[in-house]
Amino acid sequence: MSSDKGLQIPSTIKNGYIMLFIGVLLLTLSACQPNEEAYLCTDFKFCTLHQKQPATVVRRSISRATRIGSEHVLISGSDSISHPELFVQSFNDNLNGLFKQYPLHTATAINNSRVLMAGGVYNTLDVFFTDITVIDNYVATNLVNIYNYTGQTLEVGDNLKQARYGHTASLLNNGQVVMIGGGSSAKLETYTPSLDNCQWMLNNNDEPAELIYNRLFHTGTHYTSIENKEAVLIVGGLQYNPPHEIPAPEIFHVDTRTNQDLNLTDHGRLHHTATLLPASKEILIIGGQQNTASEATVLQEVLVFDTANELFNPNLSEKYQLNTPRKQHTATLLSDNYLLVIGGRNNDGVLSTLELLVNKDATSNNFRLLENCSLSIPRYNHTATVIPLNNTKIRVLVCGGYNQNNEPVLEAEILEIDLADCAF
Repeated sequence: MSSDKGLQIPSTIKNGYIMLFIGVLLLTLSACQPNEEAYLCTDFKFCTLHQKQPATVVRRSISRATRIGSEHVLISGSDSISHPELFVQSFNDNLNGLFKQYPLHTATAINNSRVLMAGGVYNTLDVFFTDITVIDNYVATNLVNIYNYTGQTLEVGDNLKQARYGHTASLLNNGQVVMIGGGSSAKLETYTPSLDNCQWMLNNNDEPAELIYNRLFHTGTHYTSIENKEAVLIVGGLQYNPPHEIPAPEIFHVDTRTNQDLNLTDHGRLHHTATLLPASKEILIIGGQQNTASEATVLQEVLVFDTANELFNPNLSEKYQLNTPRKQHTATLLSDNYLLVIGGRNNDGVLSTLELLVNKDATSNNFRLLENCSLSIPRYNHTATVIPLNNTKIRVLVCGGYNQNNEPVLEAEILEIDLADCAF
């Protein structure tokens, strides 16, 4: 009787299967090894794009997005006079008819339910002044609106002391909001919510505090120094009066109501972002544009302002560099250690790419390009707002802006991010 040995596989084929299995295993393991170019098995997990895109009621660009509480976002302003919208899981038009808001205003959350909107222009904008001289024709307003989410009502506030646009509004520790720049004079003023009152911010000589360089379209970043003193770092923008040169940075010291010129003319820029990293207490001035007599250069450079010593540190700047030059982007703080840069544009066109900074230690301070996560619609002059879901999961609402054809974008996008998937 012959024994049945079953199906016999030639040794050459058997060895081939074994080698194929080993090859696949090694390839899988190698994909999960850290390297200088990609994240550890997480680039595709870190960020997923919701396929269903919510749409704003109004096509919006150069708008403001202000989070109210933990999950509501007020979208106000556009390149023309328009009513705000409220995002709560989706956009709604409940605020239509309540009030209109002007382009180039500021929007500041003054508590968990109220948003202060101040200033702006009566004009319809043209792709955010592709020709700088058009800003000489803008007509500013001094109107103040306060949106109350709890009652879904509008409160008309005390008018600004002077009409402003392209200014900044910083919330101070005492609850006041200081308005900086954007007006025909360099004077600073404060809005006090408890009194519904706008007043000049007076210095120790009982005179209105003033900027060294009267400017607009700058950034103003509030911080507290190592001596526990409040200040606002003011960077870039354009000087208010022609020929609208880009001024050097300055610091407004809240306690003395005085401004300090940092005398760094090469640090002037336009269309940049400025973000305070709470963990390292550094302010990152990211990208933007510098103008010369012959050309405008889009920057890949990141400047680092050390709030502890109140100076720009060139040694730190070497650690932070973008992969792609960009301007008119957003820089959104996801947590104390994570910063996400979204979109913008450069000389090659409008960008859909995202870059992530993980500010945990000296070895991970460079921005990383997220190769497997990008916007479905390239855009610039948009907004990006964090909506927390739990301790590690968040959503980023990307809204408005202009597309490749310089047309306002109706579709919004939601990036869903799990920081627990960020392994390095």
